[in-house]
Amino acid sequence: MHHVSELADGIQLPDETLWQYAKKENLIVISKDRDFSDFSLLRGSPPQVLYINVGNCSNDRLLLILERVWEETKKALAAGNSLVIVTQSGIQKF
Repeated sequence: MHHVSELADGIQLPDETLWQYAKKENLIVISKDRDFSDFSLLRGSPPQVLYINVGNCSNDRLLLILERVWEETKKALAAGNSLVIVTQSGIQKF
């Protein structure tokens, strides 16, 4: 697992650069940024994208949501879905 801050010594990289890096390294992009969801819908995979679309919420609430859908999310990614969207009410797979 890599955090974007590790890739360029804390310098913010453009989304396109992150996309290409994840594609080259066959990584899954996990983001609350809709741009990566849009990239996935337009370009397909790789990389796969896990888009966290839960709105503003506390970290505790976010963890509760992720715990509730984590097994289904892992299965969707393992099945090759290019985009998995986590929402307050569940997941969507593309």
